Amino acid sequence: MAPVTIPTQFAPSGPIQPTNVTGDGKPPVIGFGGLINPAINFTMPTVNKVIVRAVTGAQLTAGVGFSWNNPLNIAVDIPYLSLDIGLNGTRILTLGVNNLQLTPGNMNAEILVDLKFNNDPAASVQLAAFVNDFLAGTINQVVNIGNLTFGARDNTTATGVLLNSIFGGLELNLPLMNVSTVALKQLALSYIQPYLPIDISKLGSGSGPSLMTYLKALAISTAPGHTLLIAPTIQLPIPFELDLNIPYFALDINLDNNMLGQLFLADLVGTGSGQVSISVGVGIVFRELAPEIPPIVAKLVSGLTTGSSLDILAGVSNLAIGISPADAINTLNNINIAVPMSSLITGSISGGNLIGDIMSQTNVTIAPNAISVKIGSLAQLTIHEAAISVLPNNMVTAGINLDMFLGVPVVANIGYFGLQVSLDGSNLAGVGLTTGLNYGGGTVQMNAGIAISVGTGPEIAGKVATLVNAIIAHQPVSSSIGVSGIVLGHSSDDLINALSQLSVSLPLGGLLGGDAPSLTPGFLDRLLAQLGLSLTELSLATIPNAGLQIGAKAAFSNPIPISLSVPFIGISGGLDRVDIVDVSLTNLAMSPGPNALQAQVNLNFNNAANAQTKVATFVGEILGGQLGNTPEALTVHNLRI
Repeated sequence: MAPVTIPTQFAPSGPIQPTNVTGDGKPPVIGFGGLINPAINFTMPTVNKVIVRAVTGAQLTAGVGFSWNNPLNIAVDIPYLSLDIGLNGTRILTLGVNNLQLTPGNMNAEILVDLKFNNDPAASVQLAAFVNDFLAGTINQVVNIGNLTFGARDNTTATGVLLNSIFGGLELNLPLMNVSTVALKQLALSYIQPYLPIDISKLGSGSGPSLMTYLKALAISTAPGHTLLIAPTIQLPIPFELDLNIPYFALDINLDNNMLGQLFLADLVGTGSGQVSISVGVGIVFRELAPEIPPIVAKLVSGLTTGSSLDILAGVSNLAIGISPADAINTLNNINIAVPMSSLITGSISGGNLIGDIMSQTNVTIAPNAISVKIGSLAQLTIHEAAISVLPNNMVTAGINLDMFLGVPVVANIGYFGLQVSLDGSNLAGVGLTTGLNYGGGTVQMNAGIAISVGTGPEIAGKVATLVNAIIAHQPVSSSIGVSGIVLGHSSDDLINALSQLSVSLPLGGLLGGDAPSLTPGFLDRLLAQLGLSLTELSLATIPNAGLQIGAKAAFSNPIPISLSVPFIGISGGLDRVDIVDVSLTNLAMSPGPNALQAQVNLNFNNAANAQTKVATFVGEILGGQLGNTPEALTVHNLRI
């Protein structure tokens, strides 16, 4: 074997002084930097390829291809090198290095590293203890190195046989007792701190790229066992050739030491350079949630959207990576790492005036047998048929036949979706999409079933009345609509409730009431003309308790594809919050097209003196020509369905 000649690369800074190595003092330590000729100029290599692959048999292969101007007159060519690395007498992994090459001057190399892990549970325990010590700042472990081999994988070359005969039986036990890792941690952090925390406020703003720039497709679905599946396809600018193939990756996620669920990746694949398409299947299996999880998730979402405190500890554990759950590296199972969310993420994702933007882009078109709702380029819904029924126990059901188009690259298959709607903090309704959502892209025809549980009680009734009265009087609206209790899942019996305590409040001012746009002139006249309303029969009769019963038949044409069945509607109305009459309507039914409506209306009047005075004043104003300009405010309350 030819000798390696190193003519000028290493030079002492002065005369070499003899050292007494037999004395009590420790021998001097000369750093590698002190041996290098200071005139040598080192440049960073240029990475042109990155390889990360999971291989069968609990093995990972990672590699890097690079070009470099090597200023050292040193050449290395080792086709294969392997050794065992252990902790406290337990083998953790076998490290194999392929194509370890170094040549003087301009050079190109591609080095591959094979990591074959020991899946014995004892190895997992030892590795976790080492990681915990390292993160804690002090190592107390014995590192074992042995079974060193050189040459080709089959070790049949003469050089390989020679080297292996010399080093094959070498075993090194390095006791690392009370060794501080602070400097190493600081060095590692120095490489990632420039990139953390990530300022998410720049996503989608003028100062940063939009998420939609990278997202090319997204599929969302639910599966049995409280499982949410997400399959994104993203396109990233990669300045080097990428060879990424991880068929399986899984870990457990916990928040503030409470289990959220298991996250797993399937088929994380990306190849090529330039604009590289990377696809992956993401699954989250939500475990039986601790009661602390929903409020923590709500706090997390609030922090991401409003910039409030993210003092949440996010942890990962039970890591596994490989070909499949049955063929995976389990040596990492006992590693548990947790970091504050505030050290990873800063800023907030602002939606701006989202509701206002959506409303300004929304256009509703009513045509024979169709209602079309278009929201800019975001979505378009065309309702061909809708059947609404009021059932006992405050339930309302709706069956809707519609066409749906979304202008974003999303595919969805959600078995069930539900939420709670509140008005100024009081329960207004629980809404459930009982048929789920199945959208495959493009324009899709679907039949949607909706179940609504209407809130009852004097509190919500009063708040609804306040809102309705403000709208009728065209006064400013201070009410807010709230959305909370979000659940989704494979079915109504198999739900993911991690988002159940998330709450979003949307002010209605500007959309309704005094600040809302007025109806266009002649709107009611055109609507009545379209309905073609004509009264064909009318009967009047008095009933007990100052009541009047009206029987009526009317003919009209319903131009919209909505059918309605309401067994009973009741409401109280008055002037300036003085009740005048209670109105009840029974057996209201309506269908698309020509209708013959027959209904019975009961009117029960308030005979109190203040009510009579209000009515007399109001009638006098109307007879005096003040129709439409009367000062009284029409008030309604006590809505019953």
